[in-house]
This record gives sequence, C-alpha cells and structure tokens, in this order.
Amino acid sequence: MRRRKNKHYEQNVVIPSILKIQSQYRGYVARRNLATLKNEWFQASRIQGAYRCFVAMRLAKELFRLHMLKMKGKSCTEIQRAFRGWYWRRYAYQKKASEAARRLYASRIIMRGWIRYRDGRRYRAIKEAWEVEQSAETLMDLDEERAEILEDLDDIELDIQARERSMRRVNRRIKEILYFNEQVALRLPKVEWEVDHPGPKDIQQGWYEAFQDEFERLHNQSRMAREEMRLCKVKNRMLQSELDMLWLEREDVQIDLDGIGLAEHQEFELLRRVELRGADRRKDEEWAKRVRLEKNKWKVDDVRKAVIRKKRVDLDEIAHDLKEKRSQDFVSTVSFWKRHDHKKAEKDMLKRTVREKRKEAAEAVEKLGIKNEAIRHTFDAVISGTLDVIKNGSLDGRSGKKDFREDPKAMCRICGRVYCTCDQEKTPTETYYHAVPGAR
Repeated sequence: MRRRKNKHYEQNVVIPSILKIQSQYRGYVARRNLATLKNEWFQASRIQGAYRCFVAMRLAKELFRLHMLKMKGKSCTEIQRAFRGWYWRRYAYQKKASEAARRLYASRIIMRGWIRYRDGRRYRAIKEAWEVEQSAETLMDLDEERAEILEDLDDIELDIQARERSMRRVNRRIKEILYFNEQVALRLPKVEWEVDHPGPKDIQQGWYEAFQDEFERLHNQSRMAREEMRLCKVKNRMLQSELDMLWLEREDVQIDLDGIGLAEHQEFELLRRVELRGADRRKDEEWAKRVRLEKNKWKVDDVRKAVIRKKRVDLDEIAHDLKEKRSQDFVSTVSFWKRHDHKKAEKDMLKRTVREKRKEAAEAVEKLGIKNEAIRHTFDAVISGTLDVIKNGSLDGRSGKKDFREDPKAMCRICGRVYCTCDQEKTPTETYYHAVPGAR
C-alpha cells in the first residue's frame, strides 16, 4: 500500500513538479540567450552601419575625384579638339595638300583599331577572370550549403531513428498492456465467483478477504491499463505525425541537395564553355595573325583581290564614271570630313553597281541555260516521245543475274558458305574438286 502511494505520489506530484521546474528553467535560459543574441546583433548592426557609412563616404569621395578627373579630361579634350581643329584648318589653308589629310585619317584609323584591339583583349581577359572568380565563389557557396544540408540530413536521420525507437517502445508497451488485459479478463471471472460463493473454510482462513482485495486490485489495474493504453495510442499517433513531418523534411532536404548538385554541374559547364570560348578565340587570333603577317609580307591587303582588280577593267570604268559625276560641292569643299564621306559614298555605290551587274550577268546566263524556252520545249518533246517505251518496259528487258547458290564451284556443300576453305581446314568426305578415298 505504501509503495503504491509512493508511486502515485511520484507520478502525480514529483514528476510534474520536475517537468514544471525544467520548463521554467529552460524558458529562462532560452530568453537569456535570446536577449544576448539580440544585444550582440544590435551591437554588430551599429558597427556594420558605421563601417558601411565610412565605406560609402570613401566611395563617394573616390567617385567625386573620378568625376572631377573626367570633367578635367573632357575640358582638356574640348580644348585640344578646338586647338587641333584651328591648327589643321590653318594648315589646310596654307598647304592645300590633301595628302596630309589622308595620312592623318589613316593614322587615326590605325590607332583606333589598335586601341580597340588592345582594350578588347584587356576587357576579355578581365571578363574571363571575373567569370572564373564568380564561378569559384558560387561553387564555394554551394559547397558550404551542401555541408549544411548534409548536417541537417544527419540530424533528421537521428531524429527519425529516435522517433522509431520511441514507437517501438510504445508498441512493445501496448502489447504488454494487451497481454495484461487478456490475463485480467481470464482471472476476473474466477475471482468474482470466489467472492460470490465463499465457503466457511475460506472465510476462516482469510481467502475471502484476499479474493476481495484481488478483485479490487484487478479492477483498478484494468482501469489504469486502459488509461495507459489510451496514452500510448496518443503518443503513438504523435510520434507517427512527427515521423511523417521528418520524412517530408528529409525529402525536401534531399531535393535541395539535388538542386545544389545541378547548380554545381551548371557552374562547371559554364567554366568549360568559358575555356572553350577562350580556346576558340585564341585559335582565331592566331589564324588572323598568320593572315596579317602573310598580307604584310606581300604588301597587299589581299592577294586574291589584288589579282582580281588587275583583270577587272569594268571596276575602273565604273569608278571613272562615278568620278565624272562628282558634284560642285565636293570639288569646291575644303572640309576633310565632307570629302571623306563623299569618297565613302562613292565606294558604296561602286560595290552596289558591281552587285547589280553581277546579278544581271547571272540572269543572262540563266536565260541561256535552265530558263531557255527552246531547250525546255525540246526536252519535254523527247520525254513525251519515249514515255510509252518507259511505261511498257518489264523485267524481261533487264539483264539476268547469276545466283551463287546454284554454282557448285562457288557454294560449299559442307558448310553452305560461299568460297569457303573447309577442304583445307578439315578432311571432308566429298567436295566439288575431289573425293577423299577412305574417308567413309
């Protein structure tokens, strides 16, 4: 009786008190940690704000300095442009030499091409380095995310194992309760019969009180077992719901892991494409360099075009016609840019006229060839005259074909193959060429 009271007191008073004290203490510890984290976050935010303000001010000063340099450079450029314009106008008025203007334009074109080529190479190198750096940073971030996801996955697996162990314990306890209820159901009718039909000997020896005490204990234990069964089922359902949530979380984490793998694959593919693009560009640059050196060696822009120009008299005629059609403004102008634009328009007109004449020549050839009406009518007449012969033709008019299977010299009688060496590899009983005596 005392043990039951102690057990009841421990389950109903001591354990709930312990749980209450633990919950209060854990709440206090969690609130204290949260307050510490908030304080640290606030201090870090203040430090970061001050640092970012300092960085922004420094960046603003740098941008203002660059802007001032740009404005000074622009002013210097405007001054230089005005001075150079005045200078070359005076030079043009004094010398009246178009050769100087042509050389100046050629120099500017060469310098512009060289600067564009040099800056393009620098930009491509910087861009490739930036792309590789960005890909490396992305891969590092993905690797960190992978490590975090793997840690989360391990934690989820541990939680799942803990829940499964708890479910096994609960199920084992349910089985024990069911077995106890079966035993109680078997024992209770016997005890009840003994209580309802006591004998004098049972009353004298104390069996009647023992049976009554056992009957009461069985009823109490049965009710407690039913309550414990309900608690176990509730706990089982809670554990099952937690397992379902953990399984879903594990699937989500695995999906995130697959996404990280796909992102890493894409980043590696991007790096590979960058390498291939760089290799293709270097190959093209090497080929262009070889062509440029070859052109410089021959002192012409293109050997093929130079040879064609020597044989194309019509180009000179078209250029002469365009030169004769020049307007009075072009002849009387002293502006280098107007003269340059007019010459550029003449070159475009020359190319357009050449294309039109080439097209007219191709149309003339087609009229004499595939579009010639006389040839087309003659071909149609020949086909119409031989159409009956073609339709009435049959297999009898074709040449016959020889079948190897009907030729004993070509077809082997042993293995059934064409031109085999059975008579050389093994001793046959009979071939087309000879019969082996004594083989049978």
